[in-house]
Amino acid sequence: MKALGEQLEHQLLDRFQYDDRHDEGWYGPDSPRVGDKGWITWENPTGGEGASRPFEIIRDDEHYRPDGTGLPLLMVGMMDDGREECVIRDGEDVRYMSLLEASLGDGASLTLMSREHGHAR
Repeated sequence: MKALGEQLEHQLLDRFQYDDRHDEGWYGPDSPRVGDKGWITWENPTGGEGASRPFEIIRDDEHYRPDGTGLPLLMVGMMDDGREECVIRDGEDVRYMSLLEASLGDGASLTLMSREHGHAR
């Protein structure tokens, strides 16, 4: 499927906000943008912080999934090896989820760690 126009994509992403930011320079809005990297943390069922995994916001296209929608999507690295950087490594198991699924269904919080310059408006 064809990607959304840039203006429509930003209007969609502006509906969501990061729970926290640790990016250098605070470049751009508090809402997600394609190319952002950070950490997603799920709530522990008994309360408190649960598992954290690195994420990157991608455009869901045939490069990532054959049935891509063209919409912005979270690509979440699912390996837990105690790493500190928010990079998803080649060959790593990943889970794809929408921002809506992460914020509503999974009770997750998103922390922005790195923003690609030029993607935020």
